[in-house]
This record gives sequence, C-alpha cells and structure tokens, in this order.
Amino acid sequence: MVMAAFLHADEAGGRFTDRRLGAWYASFDVESAIAETLFHSTRRLRLSERAFPSSIQVRELIGGIDCELVDIRGQQKSRPELYDPDDYAAGQSFGIALRWPTSGAGENGTVYDSVRRSAGTNVCLYLPSLISLPIRQAGHYEYHRDFSGRASVLKLTDVSPGEAAV
Repeated sequence: MVMAAFLHADEAGGRFTDRRLGAWYASFDVESAIAETLFHSTRRLRLSERAFPSSIQVRELIGGIDCELVDIRGQQKSRPELYDPDDYAAGQSFGIALRWPTSGAGENGTVYDSVRRSAGTNVCLYLPSLISLPIRQAGHYEYHRDFSGRASVLKLTDVSPGEAAV
C-alpha cells in the first residue's frame, strides 16, 4: 500500500509533486482525508465520459510518521500560490525544490493546511521509508455521486486494530 503511492503517480502530479514520482499524501484526521479524496476522485471522474452517477469504495489507512518536515501551516495569506485550490504549478515547483534540491540532501516532505477542509492538516512525504509499518485499515467508506456529480459519503464499517480482515 505504501509503495503504490510512490509508483502510481498521477499524470497531472499532486499539490507538491510532479508526474515523475508520487508521494504519500495523508491527513491528520479522517474528515480532512475524506474531503481531500472526495475532491480528487470527483475531479478525475469529471474528466471521463459517463462518470456520473457512480460509487467508489475507499479505506481509511492509519500509519505513523516520525521525521522532520518543512512546515508551511498558516501561510495561506503569505504564500497563497501554494494553497491555490485548482492550480498546483507553484506547489509543484516548491515541492520539487524540496525533494530534489540542486545541492545538498532533499527534505522529507511538508506539513500544510488542508485546502479542502479549513480545520485540517495534511502531510506530503517523499520517501516510503518515512512511513511506519504496519499500515492499519480502519474505516471503510463509499462515495456516491448522483447524475450531476454531487457527492454523499456513507461509512460502511470499522475494522478494529485487533481484528483480522478476511
């Protein structure tokens, strides 16, 4: 699950990554994760023919990180280009300079305010080794979209850390 985030990069890139190599994007809370993934999955569906109505299921994955990150929280007003809701060009340039600087070692990633949920905090990690294993599955959700693309979220179940998934 961890390696997939790095090896299956979005052709358009992400907020702080380009199309060359993915990253581990995560939120500190499930509400922010849902807001972020709901936005991005809807955007991808809008690009396809006959995308709506549709339903997709997603899993909440819980993992740990313990590393230094470049902290840009609270900089929406001083660095609005990094928080543009639709144009990731400035964020991608910023991220590429962090990940692959012209000299010296790169950074581990960044911690930033969620663009999709005002109270949320997200991270973007550039190395799979920064994610503590094991990754645990938690909530299971289904995103339903009607004919217009308007979405609703249904929580299907929880998987407790001690339960074995079958």
